[in-house]
Amino acid sequence: MVMMQKIKTTDVNRARACVQWLIKNVGPETSVQGSTIRSEGWNLWTQGSVTDGRVDPPVYIIEVNDHVDDDTQLMFALKWSS
Repeated sequence: MVMMQKIKTTDVNRARACVQWLIKNVGPETSVQGSTIRSEGWNLWTQGSVTDGRVDPPVYIIEVNDHVDDDTQLMFALKWSS
């Protein structure tokens, strides 16, 4: 059994493409609140930070829940990991 898969990226275009892939292959979003998108099979949220008075680019964290089938989790990891 594959464990929950998670990726991080600062590239907004890559994060958007990943979400589109997840919508197509896992399922549509079920809620959007602030910087978080939730689905029954995946989640996306952003983290930002301020370092020495400057704002670092947001980090997009996207995870596929462990109840998603093993094949889809593996395809997610292979396609979207760096």
